[in-house]
Amino acid sequence: VTEGPCRGFSTDCTDADWPELPRTYKNDGCIFIHHPSSDGGRNYSVYYDTSAHLARWVAYPLCSSDLVEGERTDAYAFDPLVDYAVQASIGNKSYARGNGGAFIRGHLVPSADRPGLRENLEVFMAGNIIPENSGLNSGLWASLEDYCRKLTEKYDTLYIVAGTDSRGSSVYVKDNDGKRITVPGALFKAVLAYSREGGYEGFGVYVPNEAGNRGKFSPDMMLTIEELETKLGKNDYLYTNIFQ
Repeated sequence: VTEGPCRGFSTDCTDADWPELPRTYKNDGCIFIHHPSSDGGRNYSVYYDTSAHLARWVAYPLCSSDLVEGERTDAYAFDPLVDYAVQASIGNKSYARGNGGAFIRGHLVPSADRPGLRENLEVFMAGNIIPENSGLNSGLWASLEDYCRKLTEKYDTLYIVAGTDSRGSSVYVKDNDGKRITVPGALFKAVLAYSREGGYEGFGVYVPNEAGNRGKFSPDMMLTIEELETKLGKNDYLYTNIFQ
């Protein structure tokens, strides 16, 4: 495949055909990375914007069996599958310059969703870390992550896409090497929940990356998947359809 949409690709547009992968387009400055889990399944995939130095989205499945006992590693590191020159150096005090301390290292795949040792080490890699407002990180976004984990009690599998909307952003932070890392203006999450009894249900969430979102997530904040696609610029910034 050399032109048009495809379901998750590296530079050769390899089609992995997993339910959580959005459609993407070649030649948009992004690369596709996948990290398998230690049991041969899927830890998470990343669609990485090499000029903004952050992910446009990450995608992963979540089941109750993923939420085993484990510890947070806090081992922030480069992703070995990405050229170091285009990654953020996210070690100690990263993002401390260029923004007055408003933004911290936020996860797109939460640490608590991947408590196994190898899987947790991988979610602390640079491809999964973004400059996130500290109020949002500990407030609404954390509450939304908890809400999704709670859904695994009702559904067999959640297919999750979490990402950034950086269109028009002129805000940046600096990493430990002095590179300018784009601060996304908003974050989003799309969830497709599957149960054997009820089939599929989906919802989206779109929130500005700002301090005002210190509160709790509420289901009345949900969008339909179609509404989220439209907000993100269907056929433009990200993809034609989030879930196929």
